[in-house]
Amino acid sequence: MLNLFRENLRHFKWILWVVAGTFVVFFGTAWYAVDPNRSGGDWVALVNDEPISTNAWRAVAENLEREMRQLYGQRWAQFREQANVPRMAVERLITQRLVLQDARRMGLRVTDAELAHTIAALPAFQREGRFVGREEYEQAIRRGLLGTTRDPVTFEESLRDDLLLQKWQQILTAGIPVTPEEIEREYRRRHERVTFEYVALPLEQLASGITPTEEELAAYYEAHRDRWAVDEARRALYVLIDDTAVAERIEISDDEIARYYEENKALFTRPEERRARQVLIRVLPDAPASEVEAARERARRIAERIRAGEDFAAIARAESDDEISAPNGGDLGFFPRGRMVPQFDEVVFSLEPGIVSDPFRTDYGFHVVRVEEIREEGLAPLDEVRQQIRDQLRFQRLRDETRALAEQLATLARETGDLRQAAEQLELTVSDSGFISRADTLPGLGPVPELINAIFSTDTGEIGGPVSLPRGEVLFTVEEAVENFLPPLATRREQVLAEFRRDRARELGVERMRQALEAAGGDLAAAARRLGVEVGRTEPAFLHGQSLPGIGPDPAVEQVAFATPAGELAGPVAGSRAVVALRVLSRQEADMAKLAEERDQIIAALRAPRAQRLMEARLEELRAEAEIRVNQEFISLES
Repeated sequence: MLNLFRENLRHFKWILWVVAGTFVVFFGTAWYAVDPNRSGGDWVALVNDEPISTNAWRAVAENLEREMRQLYGQRWAQFREQANVPRMAVERLITQRLVLQDARRMGLRVTDAELAHTIAALPAFQREGRFVGREEYEQAIRRGLLGTTRDPVTFEESLRDDLLLQKWQQILTAGIPVTPEEIEREYRRRHERVTFEYVALPLEQLASGITPTEEELAAYYEAHRDRWAVDEARRALYVLIDDTAVAERIEISDDEIARYYEENKALFTRPEERRARQVLIRVLPDAPASEVEAARERARRIAERIRAGEDFAAIARAESDDEISAPNGGDLGFFPRGRMVPQFDEVVFSLEPGIVSDPFRTDYGFHVVRVEEIREEGLAPLDEVRQQIRDQLRFQRLRDETRALAEQLATLARETGDLRQAAEQLELTVSDSGFISRADTLPGLGPVPELINAIFSTDTGEIGGPVSLPRGEVLFTVEEAVENFLPPLATRREQVLAEFRRDRARELGVERMRQALEAAGGDLAAAARRLGVEVGRTEPAFLHGQSLPGIGPDPAVEQVAFATPAGELAGPVAGSRAVVALRVLSRQEADMAKLAEERDQIIAALRAPRAQRLMEARLEELRAEAEIRVNQEFISLES
């Protein structure tokens, strides 16, 4: 394996560029946050008995939140609940930990020399092409120059993990074969060109007038059951025991709250926190100089208005581009050092309360801020955290009570052999899943892969569970299991109708095009007039993967165009978007003499999707073999 790695090393320059996006999707970068091993007083997940700390989870969740907010802008508020950032953060950390464990099992490690070389090569720590030196490097880390961590030791440990993740990726993908024939074929695909004229009948237009009867649609659905049937479907009865089932049993007394506070004071010791307001004038990091200056000037005028006595909150509501804080008058609430980006922290934690900052720039744009309050480092008063403790104790008690009730139901159901009867005895509601496949969700529960997997792993008639879900505990019994199951047409009607219309549109389009071409004697222009459409032409020459005007990308049409000799007519072609007839006017073959110039890049491009599939497959193996526990209580409480 190591020999293969060395032989293929010269291609990694390209591979890493191509699959860098994949690597970030799987792992993110390891050094944006705190040390995953550092204790935060609790754990968010256990991966093969290795804990992932709550500190690490918070850092990743905050980083993801920033990434998503920057990516989606104002739309993020709409997507936030669906995205489930807390769960995404857990999954990212679990994946990272699985890969680190796998890398160590493979004997991979990062030497001190490799770590030092990587740090010295980071642009942030170079001046005039030379490393700035250990002292200045450590000062930069403590100022928060890279990520949220301000501890050089933690930064280096996390960077070491990041380098180990890269080594794992490189070793795993080093031996992916690419044949000379594949390289030549890809080079031709990139450089072959063809010019042709064409006549197109878009399927969307043809399909608009097709309306089948219910009998026709049902017959079509049955005739094409291979498109819609699932290998196996199951129907289960299930009982969800959530907070509402036990809420009336839970009471948290003031004495319990005070006792918890006294016994866990370390949990309520906080760093210095500041409450600030801001006005953000958004401008992209790579915006033209004119836009940057316009944003700077707008921020400067806003700062002057606030200093002149105008209400900060009113100005923030009217002028700020931060869709999260603007409705609250720019109020960001209390936050410690490290919660915001370093440039923001540097300004806020140097201001006195009531002082309006000069405009300053971050990757988000220009900010004008004012510190409203300072909460000194120390122990939070009991009254301040009373509700937090009450919620925490109540949440834990709810979990304990739901588990106890679930165990009671499980015992009773297994004694009687009847889940419905046991549930009725305990005054719990029984739901029917209807027939579901492995890819389906359950009514009222949404995506619950843990429960779906359990249902498909349990024999018919057996009582399964309890299965722990974020909403509570679930017990179930499998009522029926059916192979090669075709769901009721009503559940797929819109998709089936669209497919019916598309298929009939192809048949209709092919016949109309054939008749028009025959009547026109193979003259495309005459055929177009008969069909009432225009003749299109590819100008400039057509490349593989390119879109045809008015049609879009169509692999079937593309394949025929590149296979047809110059001067010949081809069609009708039943494409994915249109029925097309075309005549090739000219062809330009690839210059094979220049293949060597692109060879390494092509090898990397061909390996990239295979590398991604290989890593995904290895991650599936690691997950299947691993013992993973997720602290759902903590995540739900934090969320």
